[in-house]
Amino acid sequence: MTTKTIERAVHSVQRGVIIYNVKKTGGGTPALGGADSLQFSVTDNGVGDYSLSLLDEASEESLVVYLQSKTAGVICKLGTVSSSSIQVECFSDLAETTPAEGDFDALVVKRKRSDKF
Repeated sequence: MTTKTIERAVHSVQRGVIIYNVKKTGGGTPALGGADSLQFSVTDNGVGDYSLSLLDEASEESLVVYLQSKTAGVICKLGTVSSSSIQVECFSDLAETTPAEGDFDALVVKRKRSDKF
C-alpha cells in the first residue's frame, strides 16, 4: 500500500501554481497558523521585522505575496521577496519610521515551473 502526502494548499497541475495561506500571530515569540503554516518557518529579526521561509522546494520565480495587517493601527509591508523567503516589516505610523509588533495574514503564490511557449 502506498500513501500520498495531502497538500492543503490550492494548486494547479498544468501551471504548477500553489497558493499558501499563512497567518502570523504573537508579539515576543511569533507563531504561524493557517491552513499551510507547516510549509513555512518564521524568524523574528527584531521589532516588527519578520522573515517567512518556505520549507518546501523553492519557487522557479520570486514568490508572489498578498499581505494584510491584522493589528489595528499597524501597517505591514513586504520587504525582500525571493524564491524561498519573504521579509515582512510592520510599522505603527504611515511614515514607516517606527517599527511595531504586528499580526498579519499572507497568501503566497509559488510556481513550480514556468510556462514554456
